[in-house]
Amino acid sequence: MPQSQQLTIEQAISLAEKAARQGNVAAARQLYSAVLQHQPNHPIATQELRKLQQELPHHQSVLAQTTNPSQDQINALINLYSSGQMTKVAQVCRKLLRTYPQSLTVLNILGAVLPRQGQLQQAVQVFDQIIELKPDYTEIYSNRGVALKELGQLEAAVDSYNKAIELNPDYAQAYSNRGNALKELGQLAAAVASYNRAIQLKPSLAEAYSNRGVALKELGQLAAAVASYDQAIELQSDYAQAYYNRGVALAES
Repeated sequence: MPQSQQLTIEQAISLAEKAARQGNVAAARQLYSAVLQHQPNHPIATQELRKLQQELPHHQSVLAQTTNPSQDQINALINLYSSGQMTKVAQVCRKLLRTYPQSLTVLNILGAVLPRQGQLQQAVQVFDQIIELKPDYTEIYSNRGVALKELGQLEAAVDSYNKAIELNPDYAQAYSNRGNALKELGQLAAAVASYNRAIQLKPSLAEAYSNRGVALKELGQLAAAVASYDQAIELQSDYAQAYYNRGVALAES
């Protein structure tokens, strides 16, 4: 699993934009507000927060106040996350959820932290809570699929990726992730097809080229595998695993 890392302003903006697209207006508003605490004149955060505040009906604003912690509490949580204090973040999230059990903002942060601590089953439970609150939250189905795959529950992972793709047929990362699970299930042709769709949607997705190369090699298509590794390396020149896999395929050619 990836190690702890700081949440940059750009990442916070990206998370806010995703939250807004998913209809999670409260989370988006809180993230933009947190950015503005660090950079008070940030143009994107200022513009998008103003837009969200204008669009948010009064009754939704009141609801957000009752289902989410205060802005100061969210800011403190984001600061802990940014400083890499994952254990503390998880503790604070759980404490806040005792008061705000329906806070998608807090649940999202907890769902991001738990896999980094190796607590995959707990992460799946959190993702299930989010889905119960917001059944059309596309990205969460893909995140749940990643955790399920790490747990070895490959068919359940594929089902979760399929749901993400059903909700968003252009979700490149979900296709790539589904390809990984299908590959481990031994469904190599289906895995290649899933990688192909991911690449079609996002041609810069280096990992999809590299993982497609693995599936192609296992299918005995060595020349195609080498070509796929070459494309991964062209996109990401320091992609060590792609170089290694290419070397193995070339040795077998």
